[in-house]
Amino acid sequence: MSIRFEYLCYRRKFLRPLATAHGEWHWREGMVIRLEDVDGSVGFGEIAPVPWFGTETVEQALQWCKEVPPEITGALQVPTELPCCGFALSAALEHRSRSASRRTFPVAGLITSSSSLEEKQADGFSTFKVKIGLHSIEEETRQIEALVEKLTPGQRLRLDANGGLSESAYSAWLEFLEGQPVEFLEQPLSPGLENRMLEMAEPFSIPLALDESVAG
Repeated sequence: MSIRFEYLCYRRKFLRPLATAHGEWHWREGMVIRLEDVDGSVGFGEIAPVPWFGTETVEQALQWCKEVPPEITGALQVPTELPCCGFALSAALEHRSRSASRRTFPVAGLITSSSSLEEKQADGFSTFKVKIGLHSIEEETRQIEALVEKLTPGQRLRLDANGGLSESAYSAWLEFLEGQPVEFLEQPLSPGLENRMLEMAEPFSIPLALDESVAG
């Protein structure tokens, strides 16, 4: 059975730059791929490399898309050094197999300097994501305290450091977050320090999440 392959490139500028531990992020770019069976089942996947994750570049991903034949007649192998392409293909295949059903997934509302907690609450979010590691820990913990005071019962925060914390800052955050309504602390230390993250978090109850560490 053959599968038709198509892709479309996009490049969108954020309305306001997103500040992360790696600097300001101004543009989001990538490709959307589309798979279609002979019976009309359609699946979509997104190739969205993030510059600091250490995955393939947008240019490498685009080259892969150009090399995929318009009609796929056998198994399509994606090189391991192209993880975003592999993810998009898997997502498209999964979506194609479940195209008759509709599924929803909960997401967090991102709080930035230009988007308030109240706005996200009004939009119906119950979990809110905050980037940390951009300013002093004293300033950022004051910000978190102010946000916690405005949460309603059942609402929670996610804190994302993008691997930008020092061990001393990470230790201070672990102590500060104990008992706070936080879903998890995401990627506190750089990739490669996963064992150290776990070791330092052992005495505390705050869950950890990995991102850059597993992106590849």
